[in-house]
Amino acid sequence: MTRLSPEHQLTALRTVSALCATLFSSLAWSTACSYTNFSIGSEFVAKAGPVNGQYLYSFLSLRCGPDGQVIDGGIGGGGEIEVGWYEPANLESGLKKTFGAAFAESRVFASNCKLHLLLVNRRYPASQSIAGVSMADYPDTTGRTTYENVFPGPLLLPFGTNIPPPGSCGCSGGLVKLPGSPLCAPV
Repeated sequence: MTRLSPEHQLTALRTVSALCATLFSSLAWSTACSYTNFSIGSEFVAKAGPVNGQYLYSFLSLRCGPDGQVIDGGIGGGGEIEVGWYEPANLESGLKKTFGAAFAESRVFASNCKLHLLLVNRRYPASQSIAGVSMADYPDTTGRTTYENVFPGPLLLPFGTNIPPPGSCGCSGGLVKLPGSPLCAPV
C-alpha cells in the first residue's frame, strides 16, 4: 500500500471534507415555502467565472408550489435566463438599473460574497416563511435594505460548477468561514 505524503493527506482530507459539507448542506437545505400557489420573487445566482473579477449571473422566477415547495415560477416553467457579467460588489447596483421595479417591490437577500441574490416579492406575506425563514423577521423596506447571509445558499437555481461554495468568500487554500465566525478555518 502506498502512503500519501502529509501534504497530500491534508489535501485529500480537505477535499473529502468540502465534498461532505457540500453534500450535507445540499441534502439538509429545505426549499419549503408556506404560502402555496403564490409568487415568491426572483433568484440571481453566479453560474460562471470569475473572469477579470466578474461572474456570469442567471435569473429564475420562483413560486411556492401547491405542495409547499419552491418551484420555477416562470410561465410554462420559464427556466433559467442569463442576465450578464457583474463584479459581485456591483451586482446590486447593476441589477437595480435593469430590474429597478423588482428591487423596489422586494425584500432583498444576498450572500456575503454577492454570488447569490434573492428578491422576495413584497406581497409575499410577512406571516409566511421560505425555507424555514420567517419573513416577519425581515421587514419590507422596498429594496432599501439588503439582508445578508440569511439563506445558506440558492433556493432552486444551483451555483455553476466552478463557483466557490458559500462560506469560502474571502478564504483561500480550502478554508471556509463557519456560520457566525468572521475567521477562515479548515473544514
